[in-house]
Amino acid sequence: MRALILCWCWLLLGGCGQIPVSVDYQSGVDFSRFSHYYWLPPEANQQPESIYNSDLVSARVEQAVEQQLLNRSLLRTDDPELADVLVRYQIGVE
Repeated sequence: MRALILCWCWLLLGGCGQIPVSVDYQSGVDFSRFSHYYWLPPEANQQPESIYNSDLVSARVEQAVEQQLLNRSLLRTDDPELADVLVRYQIGVE
């Protein structure tokens, strides 16, 4: 019985590590010259709301991005003219 439970846990954990993530940026960019960022409004042709694209997921993504930008000393601005970096994300599900 104990071996069966251990095998079951092993199978469950094995399925958790296969989430593909893609990132696009230009390597070699000196981010120290940037000081402010601005959130662009979402694109109009987003996917319909789902478990992967919801207000909760959006809030978590925005919080994670803002924390990473803050860790790099970038401050948020409400004026796009003052921004050095424009930020937008997109969620896609296949």
